Amino acid sequence: MKPAPTFATLSPGRQRLVRLMSELENGRVEGLMICGREPDFTAPPIVKRARKLGGPHRQRHASSEKDFILKKAVVDLFAEFDRIKDGELERIDVQDGLPVMVISDARIAY
Repeated sequence: MKPAPTFATLSPGRQRLVRLMSELENGRVEGLMICGREPDFTAPPIVKRARKLGGPHRQRHASSEKDFILKKAVVDLFAEFDRIKDGELERIDVQDGLPVMVISDARIAY
C-alpha cells in the first residue's frame, strides 16, 4: 500500500502554495504560473480574499504544522500541475483553505 502524501514530501514551491491557500481560507489565486510541474512565484499571482460576514470565523491551523497528510483536493490539484507541466492557471478557487476549482487554458484533444 502506497503511503499517503504528506506536506513534508512536497517541493518548496508546492509547500508555499499549500500555506498560501490555508492562510487565504476563502477566495482565489489568479495567474499562477506552472513551470516544470511546479508552481512558480517569480511573477507573484494575484490573491483575492473572500470573507464571509455574519458568521463565526474558523481558524485553520494546518499551515503552522510541520507535517500533515494532504487532503484529496490538494493531491488532485498537484495531479493537475503534473498534467499541465508548463502554463498558466487562470484561477484556483479556494474554500476553507482547500482548492475546489481550477481554471486553466489547457488544450484538450478530442
